[in-house]
Amino acid sequence: ESQRLWEQAAGFGADVSVRVLADPSAAVFFAVASILLGQSVRVARPWNSRHADAELLRHLRQEDWLTWIPQEAGVEILPGPSARSRSLVLDLDPAPDSGPALAVLAAHLPHGARFSGLSRLRIKESDRVSAMLRLAEACGAEVRLSEDELSIRPGADAPRLGQPAPRRALRLAAEGDHRTAMATGVAALLHPGLESDQPACVAKSFPNFWEELACLRG
Repeated sequence: ESQRLWEQAAGFGADVSVRVLADPSAAVFFAVASILLGQSVRVARPWNSRHADAELLRHLRQEDWLTWIPQEAGVEILPGPSARSRSLVLDLDPAPDSGPALAVLAAHLPHGARFSGLSRLRIKESDRVSAMLRLAEACGAEVRLSEDELSIRPGADAPRLGQPAPRRALRLAAEGDHRTAMATGVAALLHPGLESDQPACVAKSFPNFWEELACLRG
């Protein structure tokens, strides 16, 4: 029997309630922002602990990349000591949504980062491996890509954590990918003048992303 695409009958599901895992992917972007800026970020929305990006956040906590303080509504995230003392090494296969943001982070870490498990990133809303390259290079990083491993280190003139670069106008292609557009916004926290060519595409997962991100600029 040949495979068939899902067929949605008209009106079907109008009165049905569906439970899905709350997606913590957006929290990763703000956790990266916390490390980049060297300041705390409050995240109020809860997420499901079984989601793959929740596991990534747990890993970053266990390895002292993040510190967080539970609050009555959500958590307060703070940068941990590992950001300035060691290289970030991650398999991105379980959490491909976080790749673009982590590329921005890697571009500013004193010891850089090495990412493996890239194949799934190539078949998301866009080729996110290419997006990671664009983002890292726009942030002044040196990159090296093999078949399934990407190394990113800050270049000689790249700004360090908590130190914004001089303003320069640069527009990066999002290729319709909300995660790339969001990562561009996070990068702009240290690179004023950097912007996405498709800011509206964040509506797929986070319609008020730009308003929330603006809170970090004071």
